[in-house]
Amino acid sequence: MTPATHNAKDRADTTDRMPSGFRLATPANWFDLDLDPETRHDSIAALVDARIAKSPEIAPRREELVRMLLDAAHKAAANGIVFSSIMAESVDGAGMSANIAVALTAATTADKDGPAVNDPKTMAAFFRHVAGKKQSEYKQDVSIVELDSGSAVRLAGLKETPIEAEHQMLVTHTVQYFIPVPASKGLAVVTCTTPTIALGEGFSELFDAIASTFRWRWSDDSSGGDATTS
Repeated sequence: MTPATHNAKDRADTTDRMPSGFRLATPANWFDLDLDPETRHDSIAALVDARIAKSPEIAPRREELVRMLLDAAHKAAANGIVFSSIMAESVDGAGMSANIAVALTAATTADKDGPAVNDPKTMAAFFRHVAGKKQSEYKQDVSIVELDSGSAVRLAGLKETPIEAEHQMLVTHTVQYFIPVPASKGLAVVTCTTPTIALGEGFSELFDAIASTFRWRWSDDSSGGDATTS
């Protein structure tokens, strides 16, 4: 994974304009999914075939991987996700997976009647207030971090997610980053999850490394124009 670079001067020069996209670097062993229903079947199959060419030992799992990635792409697109990448590995016979998803959404509100805000300090205070009121055995750690795109709010902890087909709850280690969209009240929400909670600390470090590469793109960016991922 090669992080993008974006210095403070670049940010100062562009924060008065809406970006046209974003860049995000993901590890080489992850699958960056095509979410377009018109092209995703062929592109995901080609993605798996390219991985098999480098790692022939996963060839027996080809159909399983294609099916899993297509299902993930379908669900991501249906939920308004604009970018999704998945890790699906087998270590000593045990499966290990993780997912990163990016959504673009409206800012949060400090209270139900208040204005929308995407200032990191205000958002962090809001999330701490909400976390303090929740009656849950899983607590969320709230902090402000510096990414390549500037300041963002980071939420981390265990989270329950419903499994639709089985009517059960899956506990995942989840780290989210709420990144203000320049010149707007919008947010990019980068959500990283893994069900391998025993390795939560290690995955947190990986998620932080991935999120740190997030940078906004502008239409006149000299590094290549609009892009969603890098």
